[in-house]
Amino acid sequence: MINKKTDERFTPIKYINSVKKVFDGQIDLDSFSSELGNTRIKATAFYDKEANGFIQSWNGKVFANPPYSVGNLLIATEKIISEYKVGNIIEAIYLIPNWSDRTWFQLLLENNYPICFTDHRIDFLVYSQDRKQFEYIGNPQNGSCFVYFGTYDRDFLIEFSQYGQIINGKGRVKTTSNFSGKNINVQTMKNGVLI
Repeated sequence: MINKKTDERFTPIKYINSVKKVFDGQIDLDSFSSELGNTRIKATAFYDKEANGFIQSWNGKVFANPPYSVGNLLIATEKIISEYKVGNIIEAIYLIPNWSDRTWFQLLLENNYPICFTDHRIDFLVYSQDRKQFEYIGNPQNGSCFVYFGTYDRDFLIEFSQYGQIINGKGRVKTTSNFSGKNINVQTMKNGVLI
């Protein structure tokens, strides 16, 4: 039986693989996870519910897919911004719902972090206790965004442009490449004009 009411959702592996590509192969910390979740993420360290990632220090290359229940996204957003600004985070990718009308989302926009707005809805997974396996929930209710924190935003732009449009503090980012992945051309647009 799948419990759809739980806040524990697992990110599909293809997105984790993209995070690892941006991070040169390794996630140092999964800030909202579990022992079961880390069997998929394979982060060097993780915080589960008991460790409470909201009150711990976040260091290195961080992946964060916070619980989406009421109040958690504001706290998580303030946390990731704070940890990045004090220098604890080298790089981070923050997976959140596309709820741009929320205060916490506006904080990300105000700070000009690159954001990939997915052109599809991510079908997250839950763990079926009965079948002892991960299963897709089905029928995702909203779009998602990946937010990048770090200085290697070109890597993020190249890797995550396959999932949707990316904006940053300079405007929308347009990426083009040939099919072999070589000759990547990253261009920034503002008001529809390349800059």
